[in-house]
Amino acid sequence: MTAPGDRGLTVIGDGAGALVDYATPVVGDQAILKEGIAHKCSTPTVGDKVIITTLLGGGTVAVTLSTGWVLLASSTPIGVRYGHVLFSLSDGSIILVGGFGSVVATNDSWISTDGARTWTLQSASAGWGIRGYHAGVVLPDDSIVIMGGEADPQGSGTLYYDAWRSTDKGITWVQQTDALPDWYLHATGLHDGSIILCTLSTLFFRSTDKAVTWVQQNTVVPDIPYNCPLIALSDDTILVIGVVFSPTRMEVWKSTDKAVTWTLVSTDLTKMLRPSGYIVRSNDTVFIFGGNDYSTGIKSNQVLFSADRGLTLTLQTPPPGWTERSQFGFCRLGNGIVLFGGVNIVPAGVTDVWRYS
Repeated sequence: MTAPGDRGLTVIGDGAGALVDYATPVVGDQAILKEGIAHKCSTPTVGDKVIITTLLGGGTVAVTLSTGWVLLASSTPIGVRYGHVLFSLSDGSIILVGGFGSVVATNDSWISTDGARTWTLQSASAGWGIRGYHAGVVLPDDSIVIMGGEADPQGSGTLYYDAWRSTDKGITWVQQTDALPDWYLHATGLHDGSIILCTLSTLFFRSTDKAVTWVQQNTVVPDIPYNCPLIALSDDTILVIGVVFSPTRMEVWKSTDKAVTWTLVSTDLTKMLRPSGYIVRSNDTVFIFGGNDYSTGIKSNQVLFSADRGLTLTLQTPPPGWTERSQFGFCRLGNGIVLFGGVNIVPAGVTDVWRYS
């Protein structure tokens, strides 16, 4: 592709969707092919995602079609991190908040503005207690909220029932409440700006004031998969996907009334993944990945997807390049996925960063 001065490339990941000047392309950058650009790529099609592989000189780069998972970095200045939260904002920046390092819990925040390749410290001490396993959501105004968590991954530290909000990408924080219904939570945000929480007792709560006050949604505890993520679709239908037992199986449940009532969508006896990661793409295709595989009893690097709102779950092949793990950070970036760190089978913390396009 012709590089210098060309502003017809929309870069994903590095540049996070912004139009950029490719006078100084970098090997590893990803882009989307546009009309009117000279490509050096086998059977390219306009709209294909490509990755720059070689700087040829004279303002030209060689590219190959980019599919699947790409390693962005084997390590970062953040080091080992698990039990943390990643937030993707509308300007393409990614914020990493809290989690457990190689020794202790943290209360720091970091930012990446190049699609998770490099990271800059925003705040070394955010003002709230050190923690991991907290829940988090991005609100429509691009503010970020963290909720709950604990100070010790072994369960012997402080349990947090508070919520904090930042409006400046994790630099400063304001406490919203210290009276959450539980410390270990799953959360999702809806298009109206409200937040839905699920507790360890499978009680659902909703906040319409940015996590300050909460109203219980359900009076009947549904028989949905325990301790599994909440996944909101484009119409605010909420899915829960995970493992139930006797017999062990995967189930998908949905709520169309903001977690008041729940309906079984599908059952799959061949898959047994309790996922750590999930995203919803723009066409409501749902990806769930990593976590714990109850058919083997160990951590997993499986990637499952559903293109029909949870009716069927399909195993993505070939497997991703990242190792089996859980407790990693993840977010949607553009229409893809960023995965950061986690804990592997050993178990030990891992430091790598991956992106799926």
